[in-house]
Amino acid sequence: MNRLPALCLLATALVLAGPARALRPVTPPAPEFPPSLTWLNSEPFSLDRLHGRRVTVVGFLHPHSGATIRTLPALKRWWDLYALEGLMVIAVFTPEYSFDRSSQDALRNIRRLGLRFPIALDADRRLWNAYGSEGWPSYYLLDESGRIVFDHLGENDTPEFEREILAALERFNGFRSTQAASVPAARGDCGPSTRPLEFVEHKRPSIPAFSIMKFDTFMESHDGEVSSIGEWKLEADGLRSAKPSASLHIFYRGASSTALLSKNGPKPAKLFIRQDNLWLHKGNAGPDILFDDDEQSFVIVDEPRPYGLTRNKRPDMHELLLSPESPGLGIHAVEFANACQTGP
Repeated sequence: MNRLPALCLLATALVLAGPARALRPVTPPAPEFPPSLTWLNSEPFSLDRLHGRRVTVVGFLHPHSGATIRTLPALKRWWDLYALEGLMVIAVFTPEYSFDRSSQDALRNIRRLGLRFPIALDADRRLWNAYGSEGWPSYYLLDESGRIVFDHLGENDTPEFEREILAALERFNGFRSTQAASVPAARGDCGPSTRPLEFVEHKRPSIPAFSIMKFDTFMESHDGEVSSIGEWKLEADGLRSAKPSASLHIFYRGASSTALLSKNGPKPAKLFIRQDNLWLHKGNAGPDILFDDDEQSFVIVDEPRPYGLTRNKRPDMHELLLSPESPGLGIHAVEFANACQTGP
């Protein structure tokens, strides 16, 4: 049998505190929950209280983000299967827009998404900054001593994260799951999808006026391009239609599209949706699409949240046309999913 060199043995000893796949020479202690957190559906927690009692998943989520929503089935699975086996799941909502900083908005999303594990609102992003999070969703796995042994950014590879959870539980209390064989496997051949479009002032300083695009020719070079007709006002956290007859044109590739929308004022707002210059139909309409007597497709925006617009059988190139019926409708982000992802 070959023997490892002394230096390799030393390096191996340094990572024994965490799973091998985490590749951490040192497992840093997780930051404590600051007193500024607002706990929404549980009593306040402290990591010190969990030391020696639980393996913990801390997830930084954005309930208005499609990527976050698509990982919620995995998060619910971990809570349902392993909460009685020594796992604590704590979700942290971190805001990005002016309307998602309140506990009322957070509570609406908890009810809408059916979340039952403890959730905290990190309105000032103090905990987000302490962890050095860079996007949503971000997941951190803490062992029973409160040290970070694994982390992951993004919606992919949740099966790998679950395997790390099971390994941490086995090290903690010897738990071996009979569910291990049913950890969902990653799917292949998902097809492409356009990157998310965020219409916030510090990320997109302007939207070009509609000019030279020819919408009956779908070319690769147009993927992700946006143009506008009419007058739109760029606010701190989104575009808002300023006059009637405004519209937004988006070239995208993907199996579905979702838009984060809001209204301005007490009355619901109507947004008409067309794809490839045609009204939607039941074969390609998203879950929030309605139809009027003239078979025109639209959504009714009654609260700030993601609205499912289109669902396509294949992740081909499409043109999306968004036309508010009246001024005041806000478009904050538009996200696209490939054929393997389930939209919100």
